[in-house]
Amino acid sequence: MQASAEDGGLGMKDICQQNKAFLIKIGFQLVANPEKLWVRILRAKYGWTDVLPVELRRINTSRLWRGLSDVWEVVRDGICWHIRDGNGTDFWNDKWLDECNTLTSYTIGEASTNSAPVAAMVDDNGGWDWHRIEQWLPQDAMAKIAAIKPPRAPETIDHVLRSCPRARRGWEAVIRPSNIDAFLSLPFSEWLQIGLTSENRFGHGDALWVTRFSVFCWIIWKRRCNAIFGRDVLSDAEWVQSAIHFVQQIAESQSSNTATFVAYPAMKDQRGSAWKRSANLVADKLAALRRDKDLGEELLENPPMEILDLLHQDIHGVNS
Repeated sequence: MQASAEDGGLGMKDICQQNKAFLIKIGFQLVANPEKLWVRILRAKYGWTDVLPVELRRINTSRLWRGLSDVWEVVRDGICWHIRDGNGTDFWNDKWLDECNTLTSYTIGEASTNSAPVAAMVDDNGGWDWHRIEQWLPQDAMAKIAAIKPPRAPETIDHVLRSCPRARRGWEAVIRPSNIDAFLSLPFSEWLQIGLTSENRFGHGDALWVTRFSVFCWIIWKRRCNAIFGRDVLSDAEWVQSAIHFVQQIAESQSSNTATFVAYPAMKDQRGSAWKRSANLVADKLAALRRDKDLGEELLENPPMEILDLLHQDIHGVNS
C-alpha cells in the first residue's frame, strides 16, 4: 500500500514515520518556545525544569508524553545551541560548536568532561580559559572554539565591585580571611551601607575603614574602566599596593589637619571632553596644570595657587 502507484501500490505514507515526524516537531516546540501556554502546561505537569532534559520518561503519563519520550533522543541530537550568555549551554555535552558533534566526541585521553556551562570556561579577562580546555582537546577543536567569541554576562555594579575575581583579590587584602565570604555575600545595599559607615565588622579594626572601603571601590571601578578601554597595565598586587598607599596618604593628611586636594592623571586626558568646562572651572584648571605631566595620584596638602580664586568664587556662589 505504501508503494507508489507506478509500482502498483496506493502511494500511502508510512503512518509510523509520519507520526514520529510530528512528535519530533512537538518536541522541538517544547524546547524552542517555553513561553507558549500549552508548552508551559506540559512542562509544569511533567516537572520539566532543565533547559534540555536528558530524558522525558515518567510514570503514568499520557500517550503524547510517552510518544515524545520515544523520540526524545532524536530531538536532542538534532538541536544546536546559540550560546548567548553561556549559562544555559553545556560546554561539553551540548552541540554549540558545530551541528554534528558535542565536544565530548573530540576529547583526548580520559577527559574530565563533567557538565559545565560555557560561561564557566571564560577567564577573568573575558577570553577563553585555555588552561582548563587545552589539556582535553586537540588543536582542530581548539581552533573552532577560538573562532567563536566568548560569551559575556551582562555587567552589573555588583559584579564590578565585588563578584569579579579581580575585585575579590583586592578585598582579600583588607578583609580578615575568616570574614571574606560573609563580607562578599551580603545583599549589595547592605554591603554598601556597611562599607560607608563606621560599622566595621569585617576589616582589621582600625579607624580607616570608611576611607579604605571608599578608595578600594573607586580604584576597582577605575581599573575596570581602564581594562575595557585597553589601559589596564597594573597587576593585582600593584593596584592593591597603590590603593593601600593612597589610603595612607589620606590618613597622614587628615592627621595634620590640612585640606586635601587630589589631582588625578586622567584629568589631563579628559580636559574639555568629560565635563562642561564653564560649570567645572576648578576641575578644568587642575586638568590644565597636569596636562604635561605623567604622574600617578598626587596628594596636595594645599590647593595650587592657580585655583585659589576659583575656589573663592565657588564659596561665594559666583558663576553658579
